[in-house]
Amino acid sequence: MPRIESQRMIADVEGDFVVFLSSMCINALSRVDRGWQAFSCMPKMLRELFASPQLGLLGYGG
Repeated sequence: MPRIESQRMIADVEGDFVVFLSSMCINALSRVDRGWQAFSCMPKMLRELFASPQLGLLGYGG
């Protein structure tokens, strides 16, 4: 797994570049059921992206 950088960084990129951020916040433990589907799909999505470099995953932290 890649090392997680804790400082701010910038990129000097020529051409198109996309950053996709995905996160989840549970505000009430009594409503965990509402976010369970998205939460349970995340590991599968990350495995698929990590296994296929052509999909563009540069790294992830968790």
